[in-house]
Amino acid sequence: NVFGPIYNTQCLCDCNTSLIVAYCTEAQQSDVGTLLPMLDAGQAVLGHTIKYVGTDKTYCTILELKGCEERHIELLADVPDNAFGKKKHGAEAERREEIRNQFIWDEDLQTYHCPAGHLLTFQYNETCPRAGGRSLSARRFHCAPEHCLSCDLASLCAKNPASGRTIKRLDGQELLDKQRERMKQDDAKEMARHRNSIAELTFGDIKQHRNGRRMHGRGLTRARTE
Repeated sequence: NVFGPIYNTQCLCDCNTSLIVAYCTEAQQSDVGTLLPMLDAGQAVLGHTIKYVGTDKTYCTILELKGCEERHIELLADVPDNAFGKKKHGAEAERREEIRNQFIWDEDLQTYHCPAGHLLTFQYNETCPRAGGRSLSARRFHCAPEHCLSCDLASLCAKNPASGRTIKRLDGQELLDKQRERMKQDDAKEMARHRNSIAELTFGDIKQHRNGRRMHGRGLTRARTE
């Protein structure tokens, strides 16, 4: 029941030497939005020679994939699933996620096919806010109620079958689909394993050997300086 400022420190390390080439400290709990500024700082130090960066799932978002693509850097990270929902709601949430993944995107028609084979119709565009004041565009598609009411999957697929089923597609969703396929390749798996074996050592060293578990001054400027 004690509240205090939380500072999030990120490190960009060379996998072969564990040398820290860039770092940042932010006043936020989440890691989201910290990758691209870190890469820019690292590129400034190394002379724009970063070709690959390995991270955990937290950093693998559409905006980060776009940013890495613009910087000619390949992001090696698994695409996150709805792990929180699965953990919170158990097997039912896992089954719902499986059904959600059975909606097939038709690139030619620019819409989805539901698991029962029906075409969804476009509804409207919307803007989805993201961390750091960023945003993504999205399109919403709808499956008619008459299809859902007669479908065997309706109880798990739609919250209210009488209202139909709605699916949202983010602008850049194809980047996540491409990333999933990329991470199935052997070289990507090997590089991810290599990253996982050394990444946490840096943070363990900072916390245990360099007194980095707690900042000793109040305010972001002091935290960054320390």
